[in-house]
Amino acid sequence: MERHRITLVVGLLAAVTIWGCAQSGSGASTQQKIRLLEEELANLQQQTNALRKELKDTKAERDRLLAEVQQLRPLVRQLEEIKQQLAERTQERDQAHNQLQQLRKGVRELVHQLEVLAADQPADNTQARLPATP
Repeated sequence: MERHRITLVVGLLAAVTIWGCAQSGSGASTQQKIRLLEEELANLQQQTNALRKELKDTKAERDRLLAEVQQLRPLVRQLEEIKQQLAERTQERDQAHNQLQQLRKGVRELVHQLEVLAADQPADNTQARLPATP
């Protein structure tokens, strides 16, 4: 009888185990999980395709910008040369301006000296006459 009881308990446990596995594996929830995973996969594939397109567009934009940079490099060099020439011409102008200021100062000093000399000499025009040439 003891064997009969053990066999009955083991059989009952096996039946309950099989029934439990059958309930959890073939239910509507499994089908719903499969459907959700398929939707998620489709969504991920769309995102992947969108990212690939974006990458392609970005590479095209990068190539366009690189070509534009290549076109602008000579202009940048020209601009740098012009800036350097402008700096040189500005320096030359400043030097000429300083020379002119010094010349102006010298002329003013000479005019002042002439005014001082003229003030020291008598106002009589008879002494200032030049001798007649033969």
